[in-house]
Parts: sequence; C-alpha cells; structure tokens
Amino acid sequence: MDVVLVRHGEAEASVPDRERMLSARGREQIESLARRQELREFGPVRIVHSGLVRARQTAEILARTLSPAEGVSEWAGLGPHDDPETAARAIEEAGERVIIVGHQPHLGRLAARLVVGEAERDLVAFGTGSALALVRDGDGWRVRWMVRHGV
Repeated sequence: MDVVLVRHGEAEASVPDRERMLSARGREQIESLARRQELREFGPVRIVHSGLVRARQTAEILARTLSPAEGVSEWAGLGPHDDPETAARAIEEAGERVIIVGHQPHLGRLAARLVVGEAERDLVAFGTGSALALVRDGDGWRVRWMVRHGV
C-alpha cells in the first residue's frame, strides 16, 4: 500500500482561516508538483483533502493532471490540529493508493505516526507544496521519496 502526503500550496493571508484560498504562487507550486514524474507514476486511485478551501483547491489541481479513478473527496480528520490517529486508520481502511492533501502540523504528525509510531516526533518538515511518499510493506511504513517546496 502506498500513500502520498501533500501540504497545500501557499495560501493568501485572509480570514477566516477556513476560507483561505491558494495564492498565485501556491497554484504554481501545486501545478509544478503535479507534473513531477514520481507523482505521475504513483497513479492515485483517489485524492482526499481536509475540506478547507486551500486543501480542496490543491486536490483539484492535482486531480486535473493525475486523473484519479475515484476522483477527489473530503475526509474527516485531516484538519491542521486533528488527531493523526484518525487519518492513520482511514489510510488502513482505504487499502488503496491515495493522495492526502492537508496542513501542518497534522501532516508532520501523521508522517511520524506512520513511519516511527510516534506522532509527537519531529520527523518531516512540510513546506507549502511539499509531498512525501510512503510505502507500506511487511516491515511497516517507510519513505519512498519527498519533494520539498516553500521550506
């Protein structure tokens, strides 16, 4: 099983937080990410997002290039301060190649939970427009590749 964790592109500085949209730079970050060979080869079945505008926009930009068979949808438990255990369970239940579009600090905590089993470990720095690919085999989760923007 494989999963790619993507932090949304750079967002405009506006309030309320829930309605922040991608900036022009943020759209460019995600369009560039979507063209990356490693992401195109991943072949996601589905792209999911937190429901916040900037995450939904990021997922939609990725979907235009990657054409996931099951499209784009919102998943509960992907907000910036949600418990990463909820997302870890959803990944296990999905059992398919999925791209998860979310936020910091949640994505960093989710990556640490999957790879080392401890969500509070400072394992990965996700800048805006960054992606981390993880693969699960008989020994657990391990890092396959990472693309970093905006760090």
